[in-house]
Amino acid sequence: MKNYETLRAMRDADFVSCCRKLLRTGRFSGATAADLVSEATRMSPRAYYVGYEHAYRQLTHYRSCGRFMAAGSNALAMWHSLRRDVEDCQSRFGLPLSSALARVLVECRPPKFFISASTAAKVFRNRPRKPVYVNV
Repeated sequence: MKNYETLRAMRDADFVSCCRKLLRTGRFSGATAADLVSEATRMSPRAYYVGYEHAYRQLTHYRSCGRFMAAGSNALAMWHSLRRDVEDCQSRFGLPLSSALARVLVECRPPKFFISASTAAKVFRNRPRKPVYVNV
């Protein structure tokens, strides 16, 4: 099982990497940090950054109750995106939920970072000042 702190650190490092990519383009030379962070949250991260066991519990709860056990709008959006990817994988390859979820968590990229603007700004503000290398 991957630790939540490890997954969060990986997500944060991926987000900082996206911010640095945007800065290298030169489009944000006169823009505010809020503009940069807003654009970076719309970029596609490398993974969903959620553990298998937690995702499996969420998806089985959704299938039995019709709703996710999540409070925030970004969390709900992430779970719905993951659910769509898993259902697509199940229908395309004829896999059971467990196999489809494992495949999606390993191979699929979510459409955007599912973090709030305040969290994104905090991650960007507290970024390491040296290059970050992420092993994903």
